[in-house]
Amino acid sequence: MLVLMILVMLLAFYLLAEVCDKYFVDSLEKISKRLNLSPEATGATFMAIGSSAPELFVSLMSLFKPGEEAMGAGTIVGSAIFNVLVITGAAVVVRQAFIIWQPVIRD
Repeated sequence: MLVLMILVMLLAFYLLAEVCDKYFVDSLEKISKRLNLSPEATGATFMAIGSSAPELFVSLMSLFKPGEEAMGAGTIVGSAIFNVLVITGAAVVVRQAFIIWQPVIRD
């Protein structure tokens, strides 16, 4: 059962990457041209909106569901922790960065 779940998860990640590559990137390029924005500004702005939209919608939905008010705060805090720890950690692993441990321990 675990192997099946892992395979389904990998398939979902692959399909998500395909959809983003074929549709989202093309849409960003068209928006960039129409608004006369640089590709860097468009990518930074709309990627930030896209990555924060799920937390915003979960928080808004938790406002309207009685007894689920803490879900919004948990989503925001969990997202911040995930972004700081997992994404930064993955970038360090992929880039094979060397971190000097003394300043980290000191701070």
